[in-house]
Amino acid sequence: MELKIVVLGLALLLAHSGVSAQELIVNGSFEANSAGSSFVMLSSGLTGWTVSNQIDLVNIAVFSPATDGVNWIDLTTATAGSISQTFPTITSETYRLCFDYGNYGPRLRFRNDDLRVELLSGSALLQAFDYRTPPPSPQPPRESCLSTMEWQPRVCATFTAASVATTVKFLNPGNADGHAGCAGGVALDNISVVPTPIAQNPSVRCSQVELCWESVSNKIYQVQYQSDLTTNFWIDLGTPIQGNGTTSCTVDAVAPGQPQKFYRIVRLP
Repeated sequence: MELKIVVLGLALLLAHSGVSAQELIVNGSFEANSAGSSFVMLSSGLTGWTVSNQIDLVNIAVFSPATDGVNWIDLTTATAGSISQTFPTITSETYRLCFDYGNYGPRLRFRNDDLRVELLSGSALLQAFDYRTPPPSPQPPRESCLSTMEWQPRVCATFTAASVATTVKFLNPGNADGHAGCAGGVALDNISVVPTPIAQNPSVRCSQVELCWESVSNKIYQVQYQSDLTTNFWIDLGTPIQGNGTTSCTVDAVAPGQPQKFYRIVRLP
């Protein structure tokens, strides 16, 4: 007689820490610096960050709102700029990078919204991500630099550290502004990196098993079980079951910590 055991319920029990994850990025929303009454061009001096070429630190007093606080970064000025920051990590541990990015480009008719994000261990590239908002079709009339920023949905990615320090770099891969006086390149704000520990010692538990067999009409069957096959002592599981000529089934709940069980189905005289 064929015995089919089907797991009906599975519970994945994962260890979880209720402690808030530690933020590893310094000045992720660029609030530690002042953009004055509108914006300032920086080639250095951005707290926590290393600047390559030149960027704009923009204030919402004149330009569009930030996603967090009052400042945001425009990576594209007269040259394509970049910012990078190195933060401590633990080898083989996982981390979650999140940030907001946007662009004036679609309404200003500039296509300077290419964004590349690199994660590096020393000079070795761990991962790279490329983002671009699709150009509108047809192109709308050019509007003022003060048009509303087109922030994209928040972006997040998970990575595994390869050393005790990891660098994140945001760059515009080669586009220059071409529209003096407008903040119109890649906009960045609210950058965050936090640890995302993998649950330790996860386990899977069966909450119940279903036992099924091919039965004969009007025959009586008894399901039995035992926890140790070294004896021939079997215990009845429930009451006898009358066969239906097709497949007969019964369910046995499995309590947490319950010893293993072996089952058999006996046809009664």
